[in-house]
Amino acid sequence: EFGLSYSSVGLLATVTAIAGGIILPFAGYLTDKIGCKKLIIYGLVVLLIGQVLFAVAPNFVILLLARIFAGIGVGILIVAPYTIVVHWFSSSNAVGLGMGTMLSSDGIGTLVATYGFSIFFITLGWRMSTLVSCVVIIIMLILCAIYLKESPTFKVNTSLRMDKPTLGRLLTNRNAISG
Repeated sequence: EFGLSYSSVGLLATVTAIAGGIILPFAGYLTDKIGCKKLIIYGLVVLLIGQVLFAVAPNFVILLLARIFAGIGVGILIVAPYTIVVHWFSSSNAVGLGMGTMLSSDGIGTLVATYGFSIFFITLGWRMSTLVSCVVIIIMLILCAIYLKESPTFKVNTSLRMDKPTLGRLLTNRNAISG
């Protein structure tokens, strides 16, 4: 439809990944500052904006902007859901079980979504399939707003700062580096 080259399509994927990668440390910071539930909802909203923009984009620039929004939303949705699992399972000393369950269901969900949405893309086209994904995101937003709860052990960290000394400590921490 837009006459895109392989490089242009690759750029769409690249800006999504770069935006997601850049937002990751900030998403972690915001998770501690405002809570996982709020950030998951914000992440779904940003992802929804990206998907809607992508579905209705009249030109390549809007496609790029849409993928940036989607990358930010995905980056947030990588950090906040895993953090909420850690919060819920840390008091029971079963973080490994919680993370293992989440990672396995994440992989299964990705597998199902990849093949499920490929059927939509083949039968409905990319614009309508993207709108279908918007419906899925809206359903997830509603379910998260209703059912998702912060862990009783979570406390908003009002003293956490995103400054040079804090970043320096994080970037020189052996466990952070190995991760």
